[in-house]
Amino acid sequence: MVNNRVSSSRVHNTKRDALFVSFARSYCPYGYLRVAQPSTGFVAFNGEWCGLVAGGYLLGNGHRLLNTQIMRFGSPDLLSPFGRGGINAYSFCSGDPINNTDPSGRFALSMIKPLKRLQHGVKAIPRIAASERLNFKSQQKTKVSVFSQYPKLSNRKLSKFGTEFEQFQEASADQGFKPIVINSKSDLKYVSGYHSRRFVLTDRGELLVDGTADLNRHGMNHAILATYGSKGGGVIAAGMIAAPKSGHVMLWNDSGHYHPNFSTLFPVEFKLTGMGVEVERIRVLASLG
Repeated sequence: MVNNRVSSSRVHNTKRDALFVSFARSYCPYGYLRVAQPSTGFVAFNGEWCGLVAGGYLLGNGHRLLNTQIMRFGSPDLLSPFGRGGINAYSFCSGDPINNTDPSGRFALSMIKPLKRLQHGVKAIPRIAASERLNFKSQQKTKVSVFSQYPKLSNRKLSKFGTEFEQFQEASADQGFKPIVINSKSDLKYVSGYHSRRFVLTDRGELLVDGTADLNRHGMNHAILATYGSKGGGVIAAGMIAAPKSGHVMLWNDSGHYHPNFSTLFPVEFKLTGMGVEVERIRVLASLG
């Protein structure tokens, strides 16, 4: 009798799902669907996969959850409250889902500007001489780094920094200190192995790594490491890095001075993947130091 009931329930769910798929759907501006939903996930609003267990859409391949009932994201974006993220960090499509779209879950994109371009037609792309291309590249280097759009982290132990830095300078006076600057994939050879090392990423795009595997050497910390970057550069990411094998890097958000969120590893991953490096991010719920 029990087996028959289970079988009957499955048949009922299958029929209900089949009827739902063939049923015409209409959505609210934020993607809410009024009719009964099937027992499994399905492709729905704007072609996005609806996760029924999560209670909304996991946009950007799981980057952020959009809850259609409260019309908000479940977590803030990386860029708000400034830049392309918009004013409200939790607002879907910057509060205008009619004229904007946000398939990545990171920031809203306007649908009006592309339509206006289509009205004027597509113009042929002019050919650019090699000398002009080189001049363009040199001009790009003088522009503000793309990393400047990320919010700067604050040193939670700022009151102790003066003393910490003086002690570090005295302890390392004989040997000196020079951080490893990761500018290319080949620079990772200096940090290869399973030993974890401190790193910081500045808003100028400088990825600085403490080359020593001794984490207690001369009282080094993330705040001191950041001072060896360009003058005036702020810290947008801090944590630990390890390169256990060639072309593969592990990152985790552990810093007692900056207490970085897991999401701050995204610009570091962006920089490293641009060099052709495979990146594995590890979440640390609470910094230890």
